[in-house]
Amino acid sequence: MEFKMNNVKIGRIVEGTVFQVTDDVCYVDLQAFADGIIYKNGLSFDPIESCKEVVNEGDVLKFKVTKIDHDNQRILLSRLDMVRDENRTKFNKDTKNSERINCKVTQVVRDNRGLVLRCNDIEVFMPASQIDMKQVNLEDFKGQTLECVVIENTEKRVIVSRRKVLEQDFRIAKKEALEKISIGDKIDGTVTKVMDFGAFVSVGINEGLLHRSEISHHRVNKAGDVLKEGDKVTVEVISKEKNKLGLSVKSMLETPWVLFAKENKVGDEVQGTIARKMATGMLVEVEKDVVGMISSKDYSWDPRE
Repeated sequence: MEFKMNNVKIGRIVEGTVFQVTDDVCYVDLQAFADGIIYKNGLSFDPIESCKEVVNEGDVLKFKVTKIDHDNQRILLSRLDMVRDENRTKFNKDTKNSERINCKVTQVVRDNRGLVLRCNDIEVFMPASQIDMKQVNLEDFKGQTLECVVIENTEKRVIVSRRKVLEQDFRIAKKEALEKISIGDKIDGTVTKVMDFGAFVSVGINEGLLHRSEISHHRVNKAGDVLKEGDKVTVEVISKEKNKLGLSVKSMLETPWVLFAKENKVGDEVQGTIARKMATGMLVEVEKDVVGMISSKDYSWDPRE
């Protein structure tokens, strides 16, 4: 190959064949006026013990000319730009379908704006809003390796999110936990939100609705009259439709009728309040929500009363 001096200039990309490799340096035949020389710190962004970890004799590679030393008849080379381009191409390919990647936090951006991370030699940014599902202290993540996904990738910047990974894992765990719950299961839970029509109760990582009609056998006008946020309750699963749980406390309680029957037997005298008068008799409430009937024939021995 005929050599042209203008083919070798600082900043130009050249192709050459590696003909000798040592631990600290390797030599490249550029078919130029001098051989190329490249040190191990010009071969890789990652720390390496020897050039032999990266290249072998006989490899034909592209290099960037960084310096021409006419006095010592050598051409200094670097492969960092090539490695960066190769890594970026691989990075783009590996993340195009939202595959997860591991990135190491290298810097916390001022004013809690986010984190700077590196994936191989690719620098990426994670906004504070994409770090977690809850508010966190950014300083706690210094030096950590985080699993994340790329949410924006342009020539100028790469934006990643750890929050999306956590949300996806949470959805999977929530679905798996829900599949293990069956109608009739009795579960300890915590009231997370109270509305007039009922209360939402967390059962593990899932949540169900305890309707006001399922709180007690007695009438409940507003769930807040009985429950408040943070209350611990034991509930029974009474329905499971479209990933929604229907819960009940009432289903585990004995009815007022059962309780009354346990404490009273035929022949006992009880007191009550007349709830309604009819032509054929009267309804008498003997306990809360326990109503009996007195026939008109049983008011008195005197039929005129």
